[in-house]
Amino acid sequence: MAETTGLEERVAHIEGTTGQLDKRLGSVEIALQILQRTVEEKFQEMSRRLDSYHQEVSRRLDSYQRTTDERFQEVYRRMDIQFRWTVGIMLTMWVTIILTILVKLK
Repeated sequence: MAETTGLEERVAHIEGTTGQLDKRLGSVEIALQILQRTVEEKFQEMSRRLDSYHQEVSRRLDSYQRTTDERFQEVYRRMDIQFRWTVGIMLTMWVTIILTILVKLK
């Protein structure tokens, strides 16, 4: 009987240890689930922030692009006006030179 009592004590001890391990593993599982939710929330928050930054950067770049396009259009307009003036002056000079030559030849 002493062997049976010792065996029962050992089995009871093993069952107690198993129960403690089960409780500890249960609390670890709960902690891991909480950690997983927290990490997912942080990733979602980071994703929202990145989307917000992306939209802000896109808006700024679009604004800079519009400003640059407007400036180039103004430069092209000025160049066109100056080209027309240059051609007009050159034509006037050419006509004046031709007329001067024609008058001197007569």
